[in-house]
Amino acid sequence: DAQESRGLGDVYKRQVKEGAIHLEIMDVMGRVLINKTINHTNNQIDINQLSSGLYFYNVLQNDKVVQSGKLVVE
Repeated sequence: DAQESRGLGDVYKRQVKEGAIHLEIMDVMGRVLINKTINHTNNQIDINQLSSGLYFYNVLQNDKVVQSGKLVVE
């Protein structure tokens, strides 16, 4: 829902201040659909390619998962 997606945005904005982060968005089968490095100059995530549904995300920094969660695309 919108709250989860706002949470994701807040996470990467906080983490980008500390350096580059890596974002993975997976479908319910665990297939990685988006795999992107995000930093202060490259901080947009285009999810228009995703169909409506439930997805999961991992935010990694220094090869460690710093947050994970659900993302609902409507």
